Amino acid sequence: MEAKTCFLACPLGNSHDKVRDHADWLFDILKNVFSKADVEIIRADKITATGCINKQILERIITADLLIADLTDCNPNVLFELGFRYALGRPLIQIIKGGSKNTF
Repeated sequence: MEAKTCFLACPLGNSHDKVRDHADWLFDILKNVFSKADVEIIRADKITATGCINKQILERIITADLLIADLTDCNPNVLFELGFRYALGRPLIQIIKGGSKNTF
């Protein structure tokens, strides 16, 4: 049986800024929760394969069993990834940090 996967679409920011700190915090929480259910969580910056990263991200969005989109800060990349996944009709969850402006 193949392992289940979840793609986390979230703003990544730069190393050690508040956006990256939030992304790392969220990734660590989800990784801990999903590991108990044998689900691998994937984030764009954690993809280590060689080749075109954009193609690899889209492949992960297509093939993941679930996509979680963090809409905090209304990041354009996250909105694109969410829209792409939505167009596929595949399972997704939208989350946003409390106090953030809701884009929809």
